[in-house]
Amino acid sequence: MIIGLLLIIFSANIVFAGFGISPPEVWNNHLRPGSHFEQIIYLVQSKPVANLKGEVEIDAPEVGDWISFEGGKEFIIPAGVQQYPLKVLVDVPKDAEFKTYRGKIWVRTSPIQEQGKEGSTVGIALGSIIDINLTVSAEEVRGFLPRGATIKDAEKGRSIEVVLRIQNVGNVEENLTKVTLDVYDAYLKNIIQTEEITKIEK
Repeated sequence: MIIGLLLIIFSANIVFAGFGISPPEVWNNHLRPGSHFEQIIYLVQSKPVANLKGEVEIDAPEVGDWISFEGGKEFIIPAGVQQYPLKVLVDVPKDAEFKTYRGKIWVRTSPIQEQGKEGSTVGIALGSIIDINLTVSAEEVRGFLPRGATIKDAEKGRSIEVVLRIQNVGNVEENLTKVTLDVYDAYLKNIIQTEEITKIEK
């Protein structure tokens, strides 16, 4: 569920603006003691017409010390950005108890008043709640998922650089054994070149 809450109205000129989060929770059901987990939560606004000041507050007594945010708990969402990525970092202590931990992350945003501008300003402070649902388990899970690829521009006769984004969806540190790249002709029928990479970092 995506929740948008109207918190404060700063002006009599009311404009209704949508604000929400996706996905609505930080979730992982197979964390191991001592493991590191990252998840991106997108803060979504329907009308990104102004710079917003954002801040987060963790309401989770048992796991509050485990959670941090890339860039800190305060940030700026620039005007024009409809989906702002908030990266949540989870570091599980090595002595964590095997069980499920729950809590909430409060996200609050408010418009930034531009210096030197006078007159009536429409400012609505909006917020959402991110649920925390983390389970620490002794179970060992392994796996990877492809998250996209980018082929950089290259001149004729020069090497082609391909950037692959691959996510470790398990709970142990490991590396892929091999990545194979097949290059087809313009008709996608015949392979004209194959490259393999076997030296891959964890």
